[in-house]
Amino acid sequence: MSIYSELLASAEGQRTPEEDGPVVGDAVLSQVLACRSQIDGRPPGVGDDQLIGDLADNIAYDLALVSLCRSRGIGVDLARFDRPLVERRRLEEELKRLGLDVETLNSPPTLNATD
Repeated sequence: MSIYSELLASAEGQRTPEEDGPVVGDAVLSQVLACRSQIDGRPPGVGDDQLIGDLADNIAYDLALVSLCRSRGIGVDLARFDRPLVERRRLEEELKRLGLDVETLNSPPTLNATD
């Protein structure tokens, strides 16, 4: 198990009962989109604070993604996050097959030249 997988498992183990409660409506989807926008909106930078923030944002996104996948019946194994980007993409593709494209849902609308 990679260090990232271990951090993810540890963070999941520290979740509060409210965070582990029943999925209400699309709250978990909203959480995934909010966490993804945090990752996508973070300006590039260097330094310990930036690295810690990046790591925290990625873990928050992956935990939300795991919750969403589990709520939709998609199997998740945190050990597979030894390659986080590969596992994240796999889970996002599984959601896409169910009609939930988190990348598209998270993108701001674009205007056509005629709009």
